[in-house]
Formats: sequence, C-alpha cells, structure tokens
Amino acid sequence: RKNGISVEIRDSQAISAKTLHLTNEKDNDIKVDLEELSASATLAAYLENEVADGTIDESTAKELVEKGEAILQELSDIISNSTAPVKDVPSTMQMTDVDLESVSIRGFGLFREESTYPLRNRGVVLLRGRNDDFGSDSNGVGKSTLAMASLWALSGSLDPRPAQDGKVGDVVNDLSKAAEVTLRGTLNSKPFIVKRTKIRSSAGSLSFTLDGVDLTRQSATDTQKLINEHFCSESQLLVRTIFHGQHSIGGLLEASDAKLKDELSQLVSLEIWQQSASLARSKQRDLLRRATEIDGMISLREKDKKVAYEKIILAQTEIERRQAILDNARASFVGQKQEIICSSPSASTIEEEMNELQSLMHQSDAELSDLDEELSAIMRRHNDELLRLRSLLSGKVSIENEAKGGMLSSQRMFDKTFIELQSAERHLSQCQLQWEDLCGQQSVSQDRRCNTCGQPIISVDAQERVAQNCEKSLSNALSIRDEAKKAMSRASLKRDAAQAAVDAATVGLAECLKDVSQAEKLGSHNTNDVRERIRKVRSIQSERSMHFASLVKKSKKISNYDLEKARIDADLSRLTEVLDASRTAHESCCRDLEMVQKNIADLEKERDTASRDAASSAMLVNALGSKGVQAFVLQNIVDALQVCSRPYMDELSEGSLQLNIQVGSNDSIIKQAATRNPDGTWATRPLASLSGGQWRRVSLSLSLGFAHLSSKRGNLRSSLLIMDEPLTHLDSTGRTSVGRLLRKICNEDTLALSTILVILQDIAAEEIEECFDQVDEVVKSGGESYLLLDANMENIDE
Repeated sequence: RKNGISVEIRDSQAISAKTLHLTNEKDNDIKVDLEELSASATLAAYLENEVADGTIDESTAKELVEKGEAILQELSDIISNSTAPVKDVPSTMQMTDVDLESVSIRGFGLFREESTYPLRNRGVVLLRGRNDDFGSDSNGVGKSTLAMASLWALSGSLDPRPAQDGKVGDVVNDLSKAAEVTLRGTLNSKPFIVKRTKIRSSAGSLSFTLDGVDLTRQSATDTQKLINEHFCSESQLLVRTIFHGQHSIGGLLEASDAKLKDELSQLVSLEIWQQSASLARSKQRDLLRRATEIDGMISLREKDKKVAYEKIILAQTEIERRQAILDNARASFVGQKQEIICSSPSASTIEEEMNELQSLMHQSDAELSDLDEELSAIMRRHNDELLRLRSLLSGKVSIENEAKGGMLSSQRMFDKTFIELQSAERHLSQCQLQWEDLCGQQSVSQDRRCNTCGQPIISVDAQERVAQNCEKSLSNALSIRDEAKKAMSRASLKRDAAQAAVDAATVGLAECLKDVSQAEKLGSHNTNDVRERIRKVRSIQSERSMHFASLVKKSKKISNYDLEKARIDADLSRLTEVLDASRTAHESCCRDLEMVQKNIADLEKERDTASRDAASSAMLVNALGSKGVQAFVLQNIVDALQVCSRPYMDELSEGSLQLNIQVGSNDSIIKQAATRNPDGTWATRPLASLSGGQWRRVSLSLSLGFAHLSSKRGNLRSSLLIMDEPLTHLDSTGRTSVGRLLRKICNEDTLALSTILVILQDIAAEEIEECFDQVDEVVKSGGESYLLLDANMENIDE
C-alpha cells in the first residue's frame, strides 16, 4: 500500500454477504471490506445478500451476476478504448501515503520573517500562543495560521470559517509584498516540494516537484489540478483526515444526509456503479426499442402470412378447377373412344350406305329438275296472262282517269258559271235597289244624292243623267244574268255527260280487276301444287344429305381415330402440365407460408428474448442503481465508519456513549446517539438532545473514525494530524480523555501518525500537559509573530 499497489486475493466464488459485517460488535476491524473486493465480487456479494433476504432467487441472482460482469467488462473496454480523460473505474482507490517533513512560511499572516516548522516524528505536540502586545490574550497570535499553512500550500485555502468576507490576499503580511509557503515531505515514499506564493497585487505562483522531477505546469491552475490528483486536495479529504480546524471538527456530525454521502464518497467510489447503471439502462432502452421494432416486423409478417394464406386458397381452388377440367377431358375422350369403337358400323357398310344415298340423292336431283321446269312453264303462262290483263287494266285505268279528269273540268266549269250567275244576280239586285231608290226620291221630291259619292244632286240635268245611268246599269245587269243562266245550263249538260263517262269507265275497270284476280288465283293454285311437291322432294334430299354427312363424319372418325387420339392425348398432356404448374404454385405458396410462419416464430422468439432481457436489464438497472448495490456499498462504508469510530467513542466517553449510523429505506443516512443507563442498557437519543460535551465527544470520535477509515482503505494516510481547539465544550474528564486518546493513537500504528499537532489555550493545555511530547509556542510581539520550538526538539530528533 505504501507504494500505491493494491493486491486482491480471493476465492473464485464471491464472498458471502453475511461475512461482510461484524459478528462481534467489540471488534475494531471489519472482517471483509468491500473496498478490498473487485466490482464483480461486490455485485455478487450484494446479490447473495438479496438472495439471503428472499428478495430474489438464486437463478435470478446468477443471471444478474453474469449480466453485471458483462456490463462491467464492457464499461472497462469502453473506458480503455476512449481517448477522452475518463476516471478509472476499479472499485479499489489508489493509495495516497503522505509523510509531511516541514513547512516554511514567510510573509504569511503575522509571520513576516521566514520560519520553518518541523512536522515529522514529533509525537504529540502542543502549539500554544503568547501575546506580548496585549497581555495574556493568546488569541490572534497566528497559531492556526501556522498549523494550517500546509493546507494552504496544498489547496490554496485555510481552515473554513463561518465568515464569508475573506480574500486570498488576506494571507499576505501587512508589511510584506508576498506570502510564501513551502511544504516538504514524501508522497508514497517519494520526496516532494510544494511552494505557493501569493503576491498582493497579482495571482502569485505555484510549483510542484516530486521525486526530483519538476511537475510545475505553465499555469497555476494546471499545477493545482496535478497536486489535487496526487494529494486528494480537491476534495475535503485533507480537512477530514489531517487538518481538523476548530470550525470543521464537527462537520461530519452536523452534515446533512446529502453532505455526509458526499463525504463518504471520498472513501468509496460509486462512479463505476453509476456508469454501469447508465450503461445497463441504455441497453434496456435498446432492448425495449428492439422489442417494439420486432412487434412492428411481426405485424408486417402477419400481413404477409394472411396474403400467403389467400394465395394458397386461390392456388388450391385453381388446382381443383384444373383437375375438374382434366377429369372432364379424360371422360370425354373415353366416351368418344367408346362411341367410335362400339356404336360405329364398319367402314364397308358405311361406304355401301353412302353409295346408295348418293344414288337416291341423284334421283331426287333429277326429280327436282323436272319439277323446276314444270313450275317455270306454269309461271311463264301465268305471267303472260297476267301481263295481258294488267295491260288491259292499265288502259281501263287510263280511261277512268281521263273520264274523271273531264268530270273534274266540267265540275269546275259548272262551279264557275254558278258563281258568275250568283254574282250577276247580286249585281242585278243592287241595280234594282238603286232604281227603286231613285224612283222613290222623285215621288217625295227630296234632294237627290249621288249613289256613288253621296253628294246632293242639285241640277235637273244631273238628275236626268243619273236616272239614265241607273236605267242603263239595270239593263246591263239583266243581260249579264241571262247570259250567266245560259252558260250554267251548258256547263250542267257537260258535267252530266262527264259523269256518265266516269261511271262507264269504273264499270269496265272493275270487270278487268276481277279478271286479273281470277287469273292470279288460278296461277297460284297451279304453282302451289308444284311447289309442295318440290318441298317434299327437297326435305327428303336434306335428310339424305344429313345422313350422308353423318356417314362421312363417322368415316372420318374411323379413318382419323389415331390422329384424334394423338390430339386428345396432347390436350390431356397440356391440361396435366397446367395442373402440375398449379400444384407447383400451391407448393411454392405453402413453402412461402412456412417461411413466413418460421420467420414470425423466430421474431416472436427474438421478441420474447428481448423482452426477457429487457426485464432482466430492468432488474440489473435496479441492482446497479442507487437502491441496489450503491446502497449496499454505502451501507458497508457507513458500517465501516461506525466500526472505526466506535473505539474512539469508547475511549472518549468511557463506554457511556454510542453513535449508530445506518442507511434508511429511502437511502437516507440516519444518525442516532445512545447513552448507557445505570443498569447497563442503552437508551436511544436524538443528536439534538446531547449536551455540548457529549456532542464534542461524538464529533471527535466520528472525525477520528473517518481518518482511521481513510487510512485503512488507503485513500489518504498522513503522518500528521492537526486538531485546532479539540477540547471545546469538554469538562475536565473529557479533556483528560482526549489527551489520553491522542497519546494512544500516536503510539499505535492504527493511523500511522508520527506527529499530532494540537492547538490549545493555556488553561485547557495545563490539564493534559503530561500528554504532550513537545510544546511549541507562537509569540506575537510588535505586530509580528515568530516561532519558539520546544527545547527537547533536538534530543527527540537524535
């Protein structure tokens, strides 16, 4: 461990979780520490503990161990292959063994001049103060500044104080330009020098030399990061193990649940479990995503399966249809063959019958020829007679039409003369009325008026002329009427003559039509008889032709049987090939269906496997999570802290106090005190009910237990322990117990301390003066402080 090497020797099987805890509460050590186990063994121990509690069964635990080891291995491979600066993940932290030799200060706080303070192999040292400027008050002389100078050199900060108004530049002496602190010692047996300088008006500098090699970087920030990596100065581990300031000595007891977990995380690495849980969670998401993708693929394949089923049904239907066609074709072929073989007469019989039919058909053809000639002769005679009669009928029609034309002309003439007669009679009537009017006007001696214009006729001459004209018009009207009567009489005679001619022509036409009708009936009677005989002969001829055609067909069937058989065989072969093709298609569809079903089965199997793996991964995530192995590791470190704190508690309280620390169901850290009753039993008490002295005893034991646990685990082991005002709130017995405890732990190898530096006031120091090997004094005079080392310093060194 001093060389920074950790060796693990363990059985192939994981150590049982039951052996991880103490079997005897008085033991000051833990039999098996999880920090000494690999990550895989720690996980196996946690799962065995879960099996023992009945939370999971052994098979599940075995499966989770295998999956957890795979996750841890994969995480290790990822980190080893990564180019990014990633923290190492082994569960065993690197050993840090610090042996501080001396610290030199100049211009630091009240120390203007350079002072070197030895820190190695001095035993229990009392550091007290004296103020020559203000009497007996030793406060503010620089004791804490000197003691915490090493912390400032390593981390750049002093003991944390409640006040928040301090500045880095405050460490520079008022009369100095710069503050300088040089810390010397060995780190894992390699000599080192850390030198930090702070200039009031600038950032200052920082240098680091290890084993003779200057590791100083270009910037103080980079150099500080390097120092943090080597000394764990970035965390509070230095404060918790070496530099116990008066304001931080009770920090662990006062810490909240989250703060205490942060403090404990400095002793045990949970990063590997956090990264493993994250990786397992990522794999679980991938498995769930894969299961969802497979469900989608199964859904698609189910559709393909449905399509394949439909294709198989269609193929089966097509096979049945084509099988039926083939069966029908075979049956037809067998029937045709049987018909040809069984029902057909011999070829010679058919030939004789065909010859006989041909002779009969020739006779029928001759008979039909004779009948056609007879029918043609009758038709010619009939047509000639009809032609003569129709020619006569045409003449009769012409005569009748001419008579009717003359009749129409005579009628029109008669109508015209009748109209003219009516017009003459009307004109005569008008003239007679004019004459009567004229005669009437003369008898009554009235004024005469012109019949035409209606104007009065005044003169006698005019009246006479009117009378003459009227008489003349009347005479003309009588003459016109008489002529019209004569013309009408002549027209009436012509009309009567024309009507007589029409009647005579109509009688002649009717007689001619009668002759034509009789001739047509006679011709039809003569031709129908011949046509009936022709129809009968043709019917017989048709039957003979059909019979002859059937004989020809039978003859062809007999003569072409082999050719027909070959054709039918070819058809059957084609239908058989089509049927075979349908069967092949059906078999292909069946194979496709089998492939789809196999694919679905494989996908379902893969989905079930992914689902099971996802469920198993979920359990692994829980096992690797904050409520799983992390809580298990946290519980272990809590138990270890409690065990390491117990001997210090027993020493400080003389067995009257106990501090119980445990992890609750919600991963909270529960701290409870217990006091011993007079009858030897223990009474649980909340921390808030403890007195100031009890609180100080508990906080001191917890702080020393934390330093003990850090030293034991190799996180940080130091040769120096600084305690600033540890006797606060303690009575005389308590102060004596603290002195005795400091003396004891300095003489033992538990913490491997060579120097315990205790800062006390004079009054408190007097009670335990015999516990100190040396007494150093910081003296303040003239506003400056200087150091007076114990006179026995040289003898002790010798």
